[in-house]
Amino acid sequence: MIKANRTTSLLLPFYSNFGSEFIQCFEQVIGKGASNIRLYLGDADYNNSFLNMNKLLEDNIIFVQILEEPFNFEKYLLQFQTHPNYVTDYEYENYKVIVFKLNEPFSTALRELKKSNYSKMYEKGIVDYCFKVTKDWYLLYVKDDKTIIFPLFVNNKKVDLEYLKNKWDDIKAIGFYKNLIISPFHVLNKSENLRLLLGHIYGAEIPKENELITEINLKDEILHYEN
Repeated sequence: MIKANRTTSLLLPFYSNFGSEFIQCFEQVIGKGASNIRLYLGDADYNNSFLNMNKLLEDNIIFVQILEEPFNFEKYLLQFQTHPNYVTDYEYENYKVIVFKLNEPFSTALRELKKSNYSKMYEKGIVDYCFKVTKDWYLLYVKDDKTIIFPLFVNNKKVDLEYLKNKWDDIKAIGFYKNLIISPFHVLNKSENLRLLLGHIYGAEIPKENELITEINLKDEILHYEN
């Protein structure tokens, strides 16, 4: 499994209210598991609004970087260009970047993401529907092409916290920070077991009022940030 940046993980369903024809085309482009795209809050070579937090919060657009153009991409691109949420597209370093304007509820989700208020991004029903594919696990530990799953259920029975803690201890992981993939579903819902498991992993209590992942790092979420 590919570890995506925060914007891709938490705003991937942004296009789900763009209409069925757009959805069909877009899902042909993004690839299985959305492995063919990265989403960004901005592009330093497009504008520098990210330098001003108030301006960044006002922006209601998302940048879609296509990592590899699929067969018939030009046909799909024409379809995107006629959509009312299309803003522009351009080439940069052999990649196509497409900019879209967001609709509610994703424009609110975008704003809360920029403020690192992950649990305020969506109403629960949206999380349950749009992120259900990540519901059945709390986190993944990925290293050397091996993935260890910390599941919600084992043998159709919901696991308890001690099971999760013991499974983590058995790994004896060192320098694991970049090897963790945390479930968007459980981050957005601030799941209690995930909070307690992460506290165990990091050896520090995570207060209930805190979000379950760190504040957003714009270097990871702004395309060409360091250019």
